[in-house]
Amino acid sequence: MQLSARWFWRLALPVLGQLLVVAPSRSVRADDAIVLKVRGKSQLRLRELSRRPDGKNTFHVTLSVQLADGQPQSDGESGDDRAFADRILHVELRGNGETIYLGERRTSDDGTATFERAFVAPAAYAVVASYRGDDLRDPVRSVFSIDIGRQQTQVRLMTPPRIALSEELPLRLQLSSEGEPIEGVVTLRLGRKQEQVTVSQGYLERRYPASVLGKAGDNVTLTAQFAGTRVHSPSETKQELVLLGQSMVTLQLVSKRGAQEIPHGSKLTAAGIVRDEAGPLPGELVELEALSDEGLTQSEASQRKRSLGHAETDAQGRFEIQVPKLLLPPGPTLLSAHVFPKRGHILPGRSPDVAVQILPPEPISLLYFLFPLIGTALIWLGTVLGRKLVIFGRALLVELRARQAQSNLPSLDAAAVMVPVEVRQGDPGVQLTSMSRLSSLRRAVDFHIDGQVVDATFGSPVHAQISVFSDGNSEEPLHTLTTSSSGGFVTPALHSGRYQLRIAAPGYLSQQFMASVPHRGELRQVTVRIEPLRARLLQEWRRVAEGLSGEQVTTQTPRELLDKLSMGTAQPLAPEGRKKLQSLTDLVERAYYSPRVCTPEMLVHAAQLVEEILRHEPAVMAKSTDLRAPGAPRPLVQQPRV
Repeated sequence: MQLSARWFWRLALPVLGQLLVVAPSRSVRADDAIVLKVRGKSQLRLRELSRRPDGKNTFHVTLSVQLADGQPQSDGESGDDRAFADRILHVELRGNGETIYLGERRTSDDGTATFERAFVAPAAYAVVASYRGDDLRDPVRSVFSIDIGRQQTQVRLMTPPRIALSEELPLRLQLSSEGEPIEGVVTLRLGRKQEQVTVSQGYLERRYPASVLGKAGDNVTLTAQFAGTRVHSPSETKQELVLLGQSMVTLQLVSKRGAQEIPHGSKLTAAGIVRDEAGPLPGELVELEALSDEGLTQSEASQRKRSLGHAETDAQGRFEIQVPKLLLPPGPTLLSAHVFPKRGHILPGRSPDVAVQILPPEPISLLYFLFPLIGTALIWLGTVLGRKLVIFGRALLVELRARQAQSNLPSLDAAAVMVPVEVRQGDPGVQLTSMSRLSSLRRAVDFHIDGQVVDATFGSPVHAQISVFSDGNSEEPLHTLTTSSSGGFVTPALHSGRYQLRIAAPGYLSQQFMASVPHRGELRQVTVRIEPLRARLLQEWRRVAEGLSGEQVTTQTPRELLDKLSMGTAQPLAPEGRKKLQSLTDLVERAYYSPRVCTPEMLVHAAQLVEEILRHEPAVMAKSTDLRAPGAPRPLVQQPRV
């Protein structure tokens, strides 16, 4: 029985649909790499052309074609881009009713290929050069006009690539033929301006005001064209020119005593306008600088400059810089305003220097001299009457504390946890600032907490992260701080209440403590010592090591101890214990002696291995009650061993 094509597709299409649904599709990951191919722009240039008669009313022609990128390059510059070396160029001559194929050549290290052809009839030809391109470069095809019957002519136009509108454009023009200067008429096109000049002895120099070429930011094309003569062939060259604007700044000073004399520590206001040739410059940053010593050289003056403030210009180009307190040394000072425009086509500007005299500070009041005498009298009076006041204050404070303790009886456990533990020197923990006995009489007015996080074992600063949580919310931190290079930290001003500070750093056991705000200064210069994970891990290994060897381990490494046990010179281990000791030794070498950061998972794994070794070796359990070194770090009470 044969099926028609119609019935075949009716049966095949559902089956294909099911296969497409069941087939696993490749999932696209968000972190898949995106490959971008950047292609370079190619450019062909006719570098050299020479001809010599071969005696048969024809010429032997030699021409060089250079392959480079699309960046502009003057005729006098030599190309040295090896990225275009060993590329195949194809060149042919078209003219006089025929096409002359010069063949294909490979470029040299600078991208130049030389072609030669003999018996070329004198006529005007078009040089057609082409490059097929490759994976990273675009193909290019260029056409150049040459005249074999006349001498080749070169026009060179030399101008700076950038010039300010306030300056004059120096233009130099050279006209030569086969290396010799010639005379002729050259047509100059300077943007919209065009004129004809006569070049004598192959050289011409002119100056043009840059303001007549355009406005700031314009790219002006300069063209020099030689029409040619009966003997010399025509030639043309182009060059790009960018017009720049010059920013100008004015500066005026306003103070209480005038602009010439300014008292030390007084308020100063500097105002002015920033503009260029086209008008005001809005949105530019202006900086006010001061130079105190007028006798310095230019290099020394740049090092002695001091910034007093900055401001941004408004829509009319005006600015105003407020200096609340002028702290310059007394003496003559030069003030100036500097602007560095964010527009690339406008040059930086500086205002003229304004000479001012900084007056010395005002005389100190007599009260400052009498204050020590008054303080001495008050101290003497305090020694006479202070005893009774201190006794009365202590009794009152004891009564207030007793009342507060009775009102807070349900939260005694929480209060005990929040009392900071006094830590010995070098042990991990939190050390508050020691306060005097009379500090309890002082009112709590401090709302900041600062201190330093250090390594409990080595005493070096630790780059840690500090999270501040409120007493009722331990999920989202109110503030997250990062310690400085010296381990220091400062919290912002906190509201009244109780807070929990958690200190964490990679490779260390975390630490936390409670704080009440406001405080009387005990939370200033707090010292937080956190224990390295690798030091705790080394303690776990030392428990087993000293239990197995029967002596203190001071110079032996974990690998040396393992080799010693394998040679049978120490207490033998069961096969299961030896296998666990091998795993513990590898873990200690990876976590303690390698540059990688020790993780809590490594410490948990080490503790598990230690417990398993001690469980299989009862003799070691009896010896290793507490075999840690006397100076080794101890854990905190609120942080039990893993």
